[in-house]
Amino acid sequence: MVEEELRVMAGNLPEIVASLTDTLRMQTLCDHEEGVNSLPTLLRAREFGLLEVDRSVPLPSTFMIAVRNLGATHGLLEPIQYQDPASE
Repeated sequence: MVEEELRVMAGNLPEIVASLTDTLRMQTLCDHEEGVNSLPTLLRAREFGLLEVDRSVPLPSTFMIAVRNLGATHGLLEPIQYQDPASE
């Protein structure tokens, strides 16, 4: 049942594919630093259409901002409050 849902997820929720791609790539980079090979996960995601192959790998800071914004959009986190360094 789970595999069936994964196979139709990209078609049913196309708006999450970019975020999922970034997440899987960041996880793979982190795993690599810890000596874990998670390349099979990326290959499986590609098989399910959940990996945008042509999408560039995000920088860690860009990824964290995107995650925080996504969390805030769904009410899981408070929105990021940017402060002007000159006002301090």
